[in-house]
Amino acid sequence: MSDIIGHNEPITKITCNSCKHFDKKKMDFICDAFPIRIPKEILSGHNMHTEPLPNQKNDIVFEPVENPKWMTPEYIKKHTDEIK
Repeated sequence: MSDIIGHNEPITKITCNSCKHFDKKKMDFICDAFPIRIPKEILSGHNMHTEPLPNQKNDIVFEPVENPKWMTPEYIKKHTDEIK
């Protein structure tokens, strides 16, 4: 199994979606901490990325976005219903 998650992972399952370092403009699952690809353990929610990973090249960790527009109650309900 790869350490990288595929492009078909539902975006609503990803903690990164509410992190200020996540690049929402590119759907390549990249961020300031991981400019090539975010590791599967973080994308899958098994690691909340509150501390840098041992092989990480920087010390950037999860920082929540205040009032993210894409995480409105309507958005969450719509996308939660889609994955049920």
